[in-house]
Amino acid sequence: MKLRQAAVVALSLCVLAIGRGVSAHPSMFSDMTLQQAKERADKDNKLVLADFTATWCGPCHQMDKTTWSDPAVEDWVKKNAIAVQVDVDVQKETAMSMNIRAMPTVIVFKPRVKDEVTRKLGLQSSEELLQWLNEAKEGRVTGDQ
Repeated sequence: MKLRQAAVVALSLCVLAIGRGVSAHPSMFSDMTLQQAKERADKDNKLVLADFTATWCGPCHQMDKTTWSDPAVEDWVKKNAIAVQVDVDVQKETAMSMNIRAMPTVIVFKPRVKDEVTRKLGLQSSEELLQWLNEAKEGRVTGDQ
């Protein structure tokens, strides 16, 4: 009986560990709220990069594993932006106020600008994302507005 209890405890711990790994966001993302990121970006004169995501979103997980973990993307964000992930199920009011209809949705805000500059919907490769981010930074607004 003790062996069975130990097996149940071990299995439970594995499920918890796996669950934590799934919900954790890539290290490039700050734990700030979107509003806090905007305030910080104003002070640092950086863009705000907001990734609207959900735990159940397959393409979001794919971007976490590939695009957001790409060293070139991480470097670009470190130099140019304050990045946050917004879970649409946890931060429902923020998602509703931003009119989020599909995930992933990535939105760029410029410093000291209250409204978004551009947004992009759907799964993006590192190359696609970097091209779009560079265009947004240079003022050549593109995306799914």
